[in-house]
Amino acid sequence: MSRRYEIEVTPDLVEKNDDGWYPQLRMHYYLTLGREFLTNRDAKRAKAQLEAGENSICQPDFNKGQLLPAVLLLENLNLLQFLTADVQLRGFDERMVEFKALAVAVTHRHVIKNYLNVTISEKLTPAA
Repeated sequence: MSRRYEIEVTPDLVEKNDDGWYPQLRMHYYLTLGREFLTNRDAKRAKAQLEAGENSICQPDFNKGQLLPAVLLLENLNLLQFLTADVQLRGFDERMVEFKALAVAVTHRHVIKNYLNVTISEKLTPAA
């Protein structure tokens, strides 16, 4: 864990890691500060999988290990607008209404499920 986070391991860190914080922090990093490193990261991971599989890749494992599609989806959904400290949005705020309308679109709903493993209810409708 100390190599993964590059900080001192504390009981609080262990608890947060056990609660699944690492994938969320990694996604946040590549969506913001580390965006320029993402293509290289995914390429290295693909190369390692090819080498381990003797030029054969298990498609589900490959897809699961690539972060660029998920980051591109979050960028297209304009999720970065919500990563502002000390800003609270309500469901009827204009930005939230636009976001919900985009996420509920049938094509986006399925893409979100495939890349982010988040299900958007078909019953969800944007506030009027």
